[in-house]
Amino acid sequence: MEDDRDDDVAEQVENEGLLTGRGGASSSSPGGFEALEMEPGHHHHQAREALSCGGGKPLIRNLGQVLGAHPKLLWILASTEVWERFSYYGMRAMLVLYLSKDLLNRDNLDQVGGLRLLAKACGAGGVLAPATEISDHDRQKAVQAFSSQLYGMYTSCVYLTTLGGGLLADRFFGQHAMIIVGAVVMAAGHGFLSAKATFILGLLFIIVGNGCFKPNISARIGKLYDAPQGQGKGVAGPGQKAGMAAAKRDAIDEEAAATFEPAGAKGHREGDSIQNRRDEAFSIFYCAINLGAFIAPLVVGAIRSSLGYGPAFSAAGFGMLIGLFVYVLGTRYLGAGERRRQRYEALSAQDGLVTTGMQPVTTADIYDDNKDSTQFSPGMRSRSSTLSSAGTGEMAEIDLAGGAGDPDAQPRQSKAEEGAEGASYSRDDLPRISALVGVCCFAVCFWAVFEQQGNTLALYCSQDVNLFGMPVEWIQAINPVFILVLTPFVNALWRRQSQVGKEPKPIAKMAIGCALLSAGYGTLFLAEILPPKDGKVSIVWVVLCLAISTLGELYLSPVGLSFVSAVAPRYMTSVAVSFWFFASFFGNLFAGHLGTLYPYMPHASFFLLLAAIALSNAVVLGLVSGPLSKRLSV
Repeated sequence: MEDDRDDDVAEQVENEGLLTGRGGASSSSPGGFEALEMEPGHHHHQAREALSCGGGKPLIRNLGQVLGAHPKLLWILASTEVWERFSYYGMRAMLVLYLSKDLLNRDNLDQVGGLRLLAKACGAGGVLAPATEISDHDRQKAVQAFSSQLYGMYTSCVYLTTLGGGLLADRFFGQHAMIIVGAVVMAAGHGFLSAKATFILGLLFIIVGNGCFKPNISARIGKLYDAPQGQGKGVAGPGQKAGMAAAKRDAIDEEAAATFEPAGAKGHREGDSIQNRRDEAFSIFYCAINLGAFIAPLVVGAIRSSLGYGPAFSAAGFGMLIGLFVYVLGTRYLGAGERRRQRYEALSAQDGLVTTGMQPVTTADIYDDNKDSTQFSPGMRSRSSTLSSAGTGEMAEIDLAGGAGDPDAQPRQSKAEEGAEGASYSRDDLPRISALVGVCCFAVCFWAVFEQQGNTLALYCSQDVNLFGMPVEWIQAINPVFILVLTPFVNALWRRQSQVGKEPKPIAKMAIGCALLSAGYGTLFLAEILPPKDGKVSIVWVVLCLAISTLGELYLSPVGLSFVSAVAPRYMTSVAVSFWFFASFFGNLFAGHLGTLYPYMPHASFFLLLAAIALSNAVVLGLVSGPLSKRLSV
């Protein structure tokens, strides 16, 4: 995944220590992540710190300090993300089950708008065949295959639309507006899912809404920890000088200075920095992703088992409405204070309290909500004022709509400045670019196998696994738990290996991840060939498969995003990140097609096929890791 969304993601990975994860980033399952730090002078990041939710060396040491060290908007965004992920993963846990067991029944074919057309386009003739031409047994196989195909199409398109969402936010509407639009569209989509006639329309709404919402809420968090333009940089911005004289700074009221210091300054610990708070913020954010991903299958599974699919889909939509409510009210509540902070930062970016040709600016000016930050610096043109020329309104109007801390109010570089920072395309970089594309192709194979968790594995658990009476959707809650538990241990292992000079290179880590994924599905192959008790496989085998597969995910997902963004030529970092996320798009799409084999193969053979694909991927990646590393200079 990323055009303008890529710009945000790549900037965070490269400069801010981005915590990558599937809610926002590298795969469509919930929350694997790392804090990625770039060492100056090196060509690749080393994943070092992680969220402390599960143990290990914590980034988050004291809850009271954390609450005081971050802007309130972070907690609003994190709370919003919990509910958005609740809605997404709740619906996703039921999707393939609902399609195969209910929606695609012969009686529903004419009730679901667009279903016949979609089935014809996908070549699912067996689903449409009349009862006189196909047996119920063969039709059920065709239904399962088509369900898998639809699942893959849906989960892949969720990635594709984020490109457009980032572009629209960056060029036209701003992140705040796109987040609200995305949440409203997704909530409407979940409402459509609860009725069979509008189910396909509901999927389309969620795909579009996710594209509007997902890239922009992640980008807003990164922008919370951006220093004002001209601060912390070697060159001052246009119409500014690089800093503020200490004597003049003292003239500002102490309360105002404490209130409007750069985001996260209040409550900071000794030796703390904006970089540390930024890393910690993304830990909090991805903890929120995992929390939503964990709770959702438990809640919607319980509702589905007692009330049916319609109320369960409605519950997922209600979660999205709660997230929208939290975001809109929270940002509106913070709006006035944030406008004051923006005015303070605009003032702080100047060398003094008096701008040329203007009267001295006082604390009263900062607290005057009838003034905006552009009044303090004629040389600074905000993003919002740029947007106003396109008819989107002045900055004050955007803020009054609830855009607290809107990163779109940051000063924007001119095209000339952007071009000065970049470099032109070079033929010498072709080997490096081709190697990056090759690495992303290996990721496609990984995700095609990994994403069977929400697809054929759900079907397998519903039919052949002893669940002791619990809803099958609860299986989807296992992965986020293992993400939280295993991440600190993986970090600790890599730290120890690094200390003794034995830490694997990034491509080698990715090969290990593929091998672990192979071992995960290999356990299900063993479960099938060993005689099960009572005719059903023990759930222990499924838990073991998910644990090993999740460990493999941690070796590939965050490492891969960090790697491709770091080794890419400087002028195409965003393009490189888009390569990586397109790997998730194609991986999910192929996962759907791969899943069409499940009903036509013995289960043991299917799981052996998955294990073989992942193992072949690991072997080939291991064999080419040397040449690839040489080409990429890592």
